[in-house]
Amino acid sequence: MAIAFGAIGAVVTGGNIAVPTPAGFSAGNLLLAVITQDSNTNDTPPAGWTRQFRVHAGFSGGSLAAPRVAVYTRIATGSEGASQTWTFSGSHWPTGSPDTQGVMMSFTGVDTANPVESVATDTDTSGGGDPEFHPRATTSAVNTWLITLRVRSGPTTNFTCSVGGDTERVDTSSTDLDFALYTSGALSPGLQTQRSTTAGTPAASDGDVMATLVLKPSSAAGATVAQAGVAQAVGTA
Repeated sequence: MAIAFGAIGAVVTGGNIAVPTPAGFSAGNLLLAVITQDSNTNDTPPAGWTRQFRVHAGFSGGSLAAPRVAVYTRIATGSEGASQTWTFSGSHWPTGSPDTQGVMMSFTGVDTANPVESVATDTDTSGGGDPEFHPRATTSAVNTWLITLRVRSGPTTNFTCSVGGDTERVDTSSTDLDFALYTSGALSPGLQTQRSTTAGTPAASDGDVMATLVLKPSSAAGATVAQAGVAQAVGTA
């Protein structure tokens, strides 16, 4: 069965956040949630969600908030309701800013036992320039999908992806934390094209997170290996 994108809910911001479930999802669909926050906070998911990764780029200070991002998945049961609530510990930086964001999307045709075949992340804490290169993946299953995620701490910005055939599903801009997510569509097995993303406002960042996730179709066989990107060195604070 081929993977297909279902829908995406609204992006929400604030303190503890009730992340809307996407329209039209049903039992057996994959739900994927992206939660961004500043590095002074830590998130707690609702029951029943699997954390695929949580990583931060630097520590909050100065006038901006260094980003921390987590991605969670859940095979829907149909009982999720209109939203799912994430809670956060620690103080937000800067005080009073909306330094938590969340969004949820759905996919059909994903392997319900092992929906995410591989995950790789990279960070840049140098406040450096764009483009930022994402970890590269080698896929061995037919019809896998790549998810490319970029999270950035900096002035209001929007992003572009180096692979024009990828579909932008979300691209946020706030006073502190911005993120964008792209999906590839079905891919043939092999070493995939390395993705890079470019911020529309490339200067003055307090950190960037780049991630690549591989979704496995329900009929897929074989393994997928993610490899760290080699096209850009990761800066240090």
